[in-house]
Amino acid sequence: MRIYQEAKYTFELQEFNFDESVDAYLIDKERNKRTDFNKTSDYTVKLKQGKYTDRFYIIFKKETQIEEEKEEIISEISEITKENVEIFSYKDDITIKLISVKSEKVYVTIQDVLGRKIVSKLLTSDNTTIPMSRFASGNYIVKVITDKGIYEQKVFVE
Repeated sequence: MRIYQEAKYTFELQEFNFDESVDAYLIDKERNKRTDFNKTSDYTVKLKQGKYTDRFYIIFKKETQIEEEKEEIISEISEITKENVEIFSYKDDITIKLISVKSEKVYVTIQDVLGRKIVSKLLTSDNTTIPMSRFASGNYIVKVITDKGIYEQKVFVE
């Protein structure tokens, strides 16, 4: 989803063609918010200009599954946040520090501002530095991907 102008945007479920035992949820990963469309018809959020590729999810579950997994959905999404991933650049390097990220595999991708993937690798350490000297200086989007979720951050490389 691409937002061209900062404003309030509303997500709404206008028609629901599933049987009554299926629940629909909108997950806002950045705000760690779950909206139950069976209880409310919309979700409004103020969004800044930019591209939102991994922020919002729609989940359909049977009522019995939801009761069992209700808290698990949010906890899985919130496992990887700015509190446990530190991303920064110094000159022409990008450093990724993982702080208590419990995941078997952690991947990092780096994209330029046009969305082209320029680096993709499996992290083998809690402290990884990726040299960016072969790329132009500018803004990049760093994504840390685990089985617990995705955290992304913009960085400027000199």
